[in-house]
Formats: sequence, C-alpha cells, structure tokens
Amino acid sequence: MNRIHQCVNTLATLAAAAAIALAILAPAASRADEAEPTVDAVFAEGVRHYQRGEYAQALKRLRLAAEYGETEAAELTGFMYLVGERLYGPGVPVDLAQARKWLHIAAIKGSRAAVLPLRAIVVATSAATE
Repeated sequence: MNRIHQCVNTLATLAAAAAIALAILAPAASRADEAEPTVDAVFAEGVRHYQRGEYAQALKRLRLAAEYGETEAAELTGFMYLVGERLYGPGVPVDLAQARKWLHIAAIKGSRAAVLPLRAIVVATSAATE
C-alpha cells in the first residue's frame, strides 16, 4: 500500500507540473469571444482563474468546458482532480474517479499528456482492489 501512495504522490507532482505548464502556456485565454459564452470562452475563463490562483473557480469553469468537449479542459480537469488540494488548496478535492474519467476522455480525444497519469491511476486503483 505504501508503494501505491508513493506512485500516486510522484504522479501527482508530475501532473501538477504538466497542468501548470499547460495553463501558463495555453493561448486559450486570447480565444475568448466576449459576445457569446462559447466553449472557448468558458475554457479561457477557466485558464484565467487558474493563472490568478483561483483554483476552485478554475476547476468549475474547466470542468464545464470539458463537459462540452474541450480536450485541454478535460486534461487539466483530470490533473486538478488527481493532485487536488495538495497543490490547489481547499475547493479542489483529490478524486481519483473524476481524475480517471477526465484523463480518459482527454486521452481518447488525442491528449498524449493524459495517457501516463491515466495508466498510473488504473494501475494504482487495480492494485488497491486486489
């Protein structure tokens, strides 16, 4: 069980680094169309909240964009649920089921960054149930 926790913690650190890089480098904040709340606008709003350190609000907006099919939002939502309050503070829970769901969706839609953490979650949860 201790080895599983070490794997999850290592994975959480890697996921956090990837999520931060994605949010900082994402050009999506400039894609927002202020006239209509499009998926791009919702995603951009989530990225802006993330960049300001408003992680609970970022998670809400990113999850909404992910629900409407935004791949990067699904990826970042999965990373945020994976790492949770260890990095993002209260309001962003660690939820491996949600992390797995959103990373799986992102991976299906072509996100290579989602594949490794998704595999680690699958292995860790499979080992925990054995």
